[in-house]
Amino acid sequence: MVAGLEIGADDYVTKPFNTEELLARIKTQLRKSVTDQPRDQLMLDGLVLSIRERSITLNGDPVSLTAMEFDVLCLLLSHVGQVFTRKQLICKVKGEDYSATEHSIDVQMFSIRRKLKPWSGHIETVRGVGFRLKHLP
Repeated sequence: MVAGLEIGADDYVTKPFNTEELLARIKTQLRKSVTDQPRDQLMLDGLVLSIRERSITLNGDPVSLTAMEFDVLCLLLSHVGQVFTRKQLICKVKGEDYSATEHSIDVQMFSIRRKLKPWSGHIETVRGVGFRLKHLP
């Protein structure tokens, strides 16, 4: 096990293994595969977001988003699986002093989902809390 980790393995599972533990380890590696990408490009299932160019493509086709929509999507793509409250999304994208109702983010999410169909299934509403981006099975 030590030799495998020392030559570059990210993880090691011994037999017999617990299925739930194996699935948890796989999910961890999938999360890392998105968050370990270079910060100029974020990718998830056919969606490519270029931070430097402020552009988005979905399956190779350009997608036009407003500046706010782009920033919200960029934040979610940078933290796949993490739940953000509406207030956190607004504060992280626009700053603490930005005056907007928390539900104004719902309008942004509706628009992002509309523009990114069918990929929008990755955007999950967490009732009573906010939103998160998830991997689809």
